[in-house]
Amino acid sequence: MSLVRMLGNEKVFIGALGVLLLIPQAFNHLDGHARLRPTGARACSGDEPHYLLLLNSVLNDRDLDLANNYVSVHQGSLQAGEAFAGSALDHHVVYYVRGERRWWSDFYDVKHWKRDASGWPIPTPARELPDELKSSPERSYHLPGSTLLLAPVLYPFRGTRLLEPAAILLSAIATFFGMLAFRELIREQGFPPAVVNAATLLTCAGTPVLHYSRSFFNEPLLLALGVGAYALALSKDRYLWAAILIGLGMQMKPPFLLLAIPLAADLLWKRRLRALVMMGMPLLGSSLLLLTVNWVLFGSPWRPPVVFVAGDPIVGIRGLLLSTEHGLFLFAPMALIAAIGWPFAIRRRPRESCVIGFGFLLYFLAMATWLTWDGGHCYGPRYAVPVIPLFMVPFGLALAWAVRFWRLALTGIALVCAFSLYINLTAAVYYCRSFEWNPWDRIGRAFLTLAHHHFEWR
Repeated sequence: MSLVRMLGNEKVFIGALGVLLLIPQAFNHLDGHARLRPTGARACSGDEPHYLLLLNSVLNDRDLDLANNYVSVHQGSLQAGEAFAGSALDHHVVYYVRGERRWWSDFYDVKHWKRDASGWPIPTPARELPDELKSSPERSYHLPGSTLLLAPVLYPFRGTRLLEPAAILLSAIATFFGMLAFRELIREQGFPPAVVNAATLLTCAGTPVLHYSRSFFNEPLLLALGVGAYALALSKDRYLWAAILIGLGMQMKPPFLLLAIPLAADLLWKRRLRALVMMGMPLLGSSLLLLTVNWVLFGSPWRPPVVFVAGDPIVGIRGLLLSTEHGLFLFAPMALIAAIGWPFAIRRRPRESCVIGFGFLLYFLAMATWLTWDGGHCYGPRYAVPVIPLFMVPFGLALAWAVRFWRLALTGIALVCAFSLYINLTAAVYYCRSFEWNPWDRIGRAFLTLAHHHFEWR
């Protein structure tokens, strides 16, 4: 069977995508050494342990008060993951003191911890605690949307060591369905199956999408919901279901609502007012649910756990595209090919391309405008990950054009994709070492090593 026939085969594609996403799940590096872990992946850094803790609180305590769960982690439990058992893990907690939002770190010293009689770490107050905090519940500043969505699926694993790898495995499963939705968007362009499947596999393996499929961040779920919504609307004409998926995403990140604007504009342009009204219902319901959650947890609908603080959008745009720590084009050079393909995609299919393009643009600009556009301690352009597949849709057009008309361009695309694959496959397998990683430093070291061995051999 030729390579083209293999790529065009449905079963081969499904198998290849599944294996690609499962490979990083089999590796774990908590001890600093690469070793195969048949039991699955583990959380490493950033917000991951705090999402796990929130999940354990819902599964074990059936509440969202994390005070006892953080104490349990300090005393050696696995509620925040294997790597953080017995550690001085800071609390991702927000309080409202006389109506003012305050962080846990405003009251506790995050660098210096006391020890109890058994040697377990105890948070050290940095100042006198207000009376209302002494018996106050500890509410996470992470929205509980993903936790409540995953909890029913993960209920059979509660209280076991399998909960952590099972939760991370769901990120890979979400990415799998998100990439199938991405394939539907490319398939609508009318390209051969081999081109559609190759573009899908390369986009998954050659961008930070693969790295986050190994994580326990919200980004894999948001990717599946966002790309799935656009595939349902543009490929299946299911705008109501698209709105339901976007509404679910809003429970994890309220700016996800922006993805609904191009779809709503598309319906308005086609004068489908009834469909537009139907689409607005789940979005309104999701907005009301967010306000209700704020009211229940913090005493007012207008007290969210995190407030959007605007920064310099120019700094955010430049950082998310070009910075050595979080720039999309540096972490996925093949995204440059998609960028070049956008004018041709708009000329070829203007309506669909404009809807997809504006979906990416609105969400990307919102994340770039956020003061914390870099996503904290993370790999690459974390906040842009849910919409990276939307940006990569014209990559299929570039690949189809090169295959058909210009083999030299195909060679160039292959080289750029090889760099992208090296960067992101390495980061996915060496997951715990890749946070705040500069991929080009690693590529430079690889070339220097090869050159050293070459001259040594000569």
